[in-house]
Amino acid sequence: MLGGAIIAIGLAAEIKIQFAASRVETTLRNDNHRIVALLNGDSEKLRDKNIELEKKYARVAEIGQVFESEALMRGGLRSGLDVLTKLTMGTTDPEVAQIAKQSLQRATEDFKNRMARDLQTRSDNPLSLLRDCHVGPARLQPRIETLSDVVREINGDELYCVAAAFETFNWMPALSHSGTVIKMFDFNGVNAWCSRNKPKCEAD
Repeated sequence: MLGGAIIAIGLAAEIKIQFAASRVETTLRNDNHRIVALLNGDSEKLRDKNIELEKKYARVAEIGQVFESEALMRGGLRSGLDVLTKLTMGTTDPEVAQIAKQSLQRATEDFKNRMARDLQTRSDNPLSLLRDCHVGPARLQPRIETLSDVVREINGDELYCVAAAFETFNWMPALSHSGTVIKMFDFNGVNAWCSRNKPKCEAD
């Protein structure tokens, strides 16, 4: 009888211990799940934060590129115009695109005003301004007489000469008589007009 009681007590103690161990295991498992969930949540927050920071860094870099390109453009370098034009259309950030568009408009307006001023003070027509862009012996200067010559100058690298070429393009009889006006630095407009009037734009 005593032995049976001892066995019963032992079994009860073992069951109690196993139950307690099971509860501890369940608690640890639940805590572990909570910890993993918290870590995953923090990881997602960190990832989102990194993505946000990368976007901000990219925006700052592109805005810096906008102002640098505007300065290059005002300094007469075609590369500045090309980068600004690309940023108005190629960036995925609408704010950067708007800033680039404003910079391009400001610089373009300055060139238009400069052309108007120089036409009043230096020459009676834009063709003369365009020819004056090329310095050095006359025999080394390119011929600028036809519309195709002007188109060649439009695709040049020196931005003042490019601006003068745009003014000359609109001034040439083929354009002025048709009533067509191509905006300053509208290269697509020039290409579109020339595609409709190939004989006039092709080299002699």
